[in-house]
Amino acid sequence: MFSVPNEGKDLREQLKKKATGLMKGVSDTVIVFPNKVVFCEFKDLKGKQRPDQILFQSKVLALNHEYWIVRSIEEFKLLIEKEV
Repeated sequence: MFSVPNEGKDLREQLKKKATGLMKGVSDTVIVFPNKVVFCEFKDLKGKQRPDQILFQSKVLALNHEYWIVRSIEEFKLLIEKEV
């Protein structure tokens, strides 16, 4: 599992990340299991995906990968335990 640092402190940092491959809407983490890859977005109970996140999710699903929207640490633990 690894995180995708897609937040920036200021415009300069965001531009630097974009120049090195940052893509809008990418999930917060990517989890690599032995037989699949899961893209995971963390939101609180009221959080909603931005349009660019929805677009990224549709691309992930079109490639037959999984995309999780996780709203609590408990939910995350259950999803991980189900896979291992």
